[in-house]
Amino acid sequence: MPNRTRKRRRRLAAEWRPTRAATASTRQIRLLTAVRVEAAPVRELFPGIRLRPLWRGPHGAQAAVLEMDPGASWPRRDVHAPGPEEVYVLDGTFHDGARDYPAGTFLHAPAGSWHVPATVTGCRLFLFYPGGLGHRTQAVGHRAPVAGTAGRVPWIRGGAGVSDRWEAAAEAQIRTAQERGEFDNLPGAGRPLPGRGTPYDESWWIKSFLEREKLPSDLLLPTPLLLRRRIERVPDEVRDLPTEAAVRAYVADLNREVVAWLRNPTGPQVVVRPANADEVVAGWRAARERAHAEAVAAARSAPGPQHGPRRRWQWPWRGPRRS
Repeated sequence: MPNRTRKRRRRLAAEWRPTRAATASTRQIRLLTAVRVEAAPVRELFPGIRLRPLWRGPHGAQAAVLEMDPGASWPRRDVHAPGPEEVYVLDGTFHDGARDYPAGTFLHAPAGSWHVPATVTGCRLFLFYPGGLGHRTQAVGHRAPVAGTAGRVPWIRGGAGVSDRWEAAAEAQIRTAQERGEFDNLPGAGRPLPGRGTPYDESWWIKSFLEREKLPSDLLLPTPLLLRRRIERVPDEVRDLPTEAAVRAYVADLNREVVAWLRNPTGPQVVVRPANADEVVAGWRAARERAHAEAVAAARSAPGPQHGPRRRWQWPWRGPRRS
């Protein structure tokens, strides 16, 4: 074979030989796992709740998609053991027994915690278990001890440091009260919980307190906005005051609060000016005169008392005199 032909073949072989980077990339592609969620096997856990396993690692880690129909609920506690649980809400609204989580929310549940999954609208969740699944469910009302979490409140209870005996004592008192009938015929029995299905609001307890006590919602306003609202309502507030001195005293008290805020402003920086006592008094007088004139006009236009036809006066009948 001519020398020129050998050189040409060696050059072509070198050009087509895969590089080290290409070989490593091909090896990485072979390690990837791709699964279509719709084609993954379906396992029905509970009525209306289905699990689609997607991947299982060599050390027990697992990934899956959980599908929940509208109104579906976990019949027992979902205990996160032996490892944590990572949840991403793909669509719908997920309820963990404490609050609602819309689509796009990520949740991390530490090992040993638990919740009771439920949904009103239906949802799909992506689940990842770095430590595997293990024994994950237990009946509601029972609590299995988990290593490293003894004496701690579960994840959805939002705290730690409450021992199991305190929880058992509270449940015993609840059962005793139920036996005595103290929970019978309570207001709202048989009706849905207020706020169920609405986005979580951190100030829900303040709003519910104002609604229950029938207090004005202005109490939630910052100080400058509240002062401006009170200044705007001064004519209505002083309308029923009996004397001019009482009107001026009311305006003076309000102006003291305004001056105190101006000396140490807090909240949004808005313009707040003290009320003019003379203008308030002039408006108070005009309102009283107008109300008096309207009352006099109404009294004059009112029809007088209606009298019937005049009766003719007659002497009472007397019988004949006796002789």
